[in-house]
Amino acid sequence: MLLKVKDQNTKKYVRLISGFTFWDFIAQVKSKFGLPDATELDVFDETNTVVEEDIFSELIEASPDLCLTVRDRIPDRALDCDMASLLLLLHLPPPTAGQKRTKISPSDAVDKMLGFHKLCITFVIQFFYYPV
Repeated sequence: MLLKVKDQNTKKYVRLISGFTFWDFIAQVKSKFGLPDATELDVFDETNTVVEEDIFSELIEASPDLCLTVRDRIPDRALDCDMASLLLLLHLPPPTAGQKRTKISPSDAVDKMLGFHKLCITFVIQFFYYPV
């Protein structure tokens, strides 16, 4: 059986053997679209309704011309991390206005910079401070 599947803006046909299961379908989709095995997918029908494992086979048999949409369960994790980074930086205290500082070169500024490292979703902040 051929089934039309959409991932983001790409549509492809996925071949399913008789007696297929929901998890067979998920494995075929990951293979066809080159998604990592660890990717968690949600499946939606043409009305954007979630298709769950228990009704998957029945839905496909009732509507073989259906185009299913798959989406990563964690949408664009990188964008979420970037947004969290910006929000964290907004909450850092600004420098005090008490002392005037002289202008420094970009290479000297590197020694005084805030090193902000993102590790997946956990953030580690390291401050590198070298007195002038």
